[in-house]
Amino acid sequence: MASSTVSVSPFPQLTGYLPCTLSAKTVQKCIDAENEKALMSVWGQIKDFFLGTHMEAAQLALFRLAHPKNMDEQLSAFTELLRYVAPADLYRLHWNLSSHEVLGFQIGDHVFAPAHDAADYMKHAAWMDFEDSCRLLLTLRFDGYNVLTGCDYFGLQLYDLSDTPNCSATLERCKTQLRAMPTLLDALQIMRLHLEKQLPGLSTRVKAAINALMFEINGIEAPFTGEIGRNAEQLSKLAEALKDRY
Repeated sequence: MASSTVSVSPFPQLTGYLPCTLSAKTVQKCIDAENEKALMSVWGQIKDFFLGTHMEAAQLALFRLAHPKNMDEQLSAFTELLRYVAPADLYRLHWNLSSHEVLGFQIGDHVFAPAHDAADYMKHAAWMDFEDSCRLLLTLRFDGYNVLTGCDYFGLQLYDLSDTPNCSATLERCKTQLRAMPTLLDALQIMRLHLEKQLPGLSTRVKAAINALMFEINGIEAPFTGEIGRNAEQLSKLAEALKDRY
């Protein structure tokens, strides 16, 4: 079984039978590479096969993240990386947004500027695998805060809505708050988290998936409240309520 234990390294650990990390040196090598071929290694592919790691694929994804042809390729590369990183280390990867623009992506201390067409891309919902969307949601940062855990700090009162989901006044207040964050709304649509009416039960599935990821991250012995999952559920419902804003 692939390891999902917390890494003692300051760098993201990849899933696999043996520890394998995306060190600062590896990330920089991918940034500096002239092309994908320069990163490919037969020996590396053999090691990945026998160790169950994904270093070769992760390096290629890093290259595309650093040298994207467009935002679709860049976001796909980042999403692919999330599949390879151990759940306990997902917090080391960020998709950074502000109210009206995409700030870029981040892995540890390395920051990747957004692709040239990011502003246009964000206005169009894109297909994305459900599990990819949930992992991506966990990495989402708005004005420097984690969207699911730091929402109170950037003015979206998800905790209040999660505590009183049937309170119409709280719902309307949160809708007003989220409406003032168009980039975050765009991101939720790209992750297809606004399709509750088309996919009945979607928000409940999102909550369950986020809770399952939190179990992987924290372990079954850690205290569990389910707050993050409930926040994800309410965020999905808000995205559905505001999907026709344009």
